[in-house]
Amino acid sequence: MPLPEERKLIRRIVKKRDRRAADELVGFYYREIYAFLYRQTMRRELAMDLTQEVFIAALGSLPGFDEKKGGFRTWLYRIASHKLTDYYRSRTHRMELISVPIEADDPAAGDFDFEVFERREMAGRALSALAALEETAQQVVRLKIFAQYTFAEIAVQLEIPEGTAKKKYYAAL
Repeated sequence: MPLPEERKLIRRIVKKRDRRAADELVGFYYREIYAFLYRQTMRRELAMDLTQEVFIAALGSLPGFDEKKGGFRTWLYRIASHKLTDYYRSRTHRMELISVPIEADDPAAGDFDFEVFERREMAGRALSALAALEETAQQVVRLKIFAQYTFAEIAVQLEIPEGTAKKKYYAAL
């Protein structure tokens, strides 16, 4: 979305509480934020819930948005990263880890795909390990791997030196 158009929508939302402007702004970024969250959770429903939380938080705090600190897209990614961190630290997530439901991948059902099971298992372990990192390191890894940001973009978004972003990324790996 061109920056001037984005600014107009934000002004309409803040000043007039314009629902159509909010729908348009959310609609423009929804798929991108959803994909970012899905790649990190590997669960459609959870990614949809988190995406909704991101946009509720963004629209609710839009009057405090300061474009001098970064663009709207960057701000959305920051909110999404915080929502992921909150989720992985939550009691809900810990409870889900100990009560994983047996679904269609039941070996007794005859349609068990060991490779799919193994990939899910590895992804789950990787995401759990990521959740154990301190918050800035989590954000660096998430933005580098899942949002495909450069280290320079990560540094700007997180307001840290580029060298720090690289150091946190490689230490986390």
